[in-house]
Amino acid sequence: MVSVVHSRMEKTNKLTPSATETKYTIEVRGMKETTSSDTIRYYFESRRGANCDVFDIRFVPNKNMYLVTFEGNEVIFKKEHKVDGAVLHVVEHVPPKYCKNKALITGLNAKSSKDNVTNFIEARTKQDVASVEFGDEESGTAIITFSKPV
Repeated sequence: MVSVVHSRMEKTNKLTPSATETKYTIEVRGMKETTSSDTIRYYFESRRGANCDVFDIRFVPNKNMYLVTFEGNEVIFKKEHKVDGAVLHVVEHVPPKYCKNKALITGLNAKSSKDNVTNFIEARTKQDVASVEFGDEESGTAIITFSKPV
């Protein structure tokens, strides 16, 4: 199976605020499997955590982490955070950059040629492919660069 992965940058995920931006997103890892999103939310909203409102909390299963968006970051990195007896690892969330004319393709057969991949992608997307760059042979990946933004 071939899958296309796009990454989008969220405008609110910066720890340096601008005049119009006051929301910050952090990555939280290291919690126990039994720790719920509510527990993480209430911890960061409490005086022991960040003492500020959590606007959004999302669990990212493939990375076993929570993305926590809140207002204010003054105390977040100044202390150790513990929840349910586990020390949390808290870092700034730096979202991946989104390239408007590129796509990562996974699940390719190791014998796939550039022509085969180009023809397949052009047929499926109805977009002209400028280049195909394969990853390692075992990875089954390629970066597709389109002639114009998609």
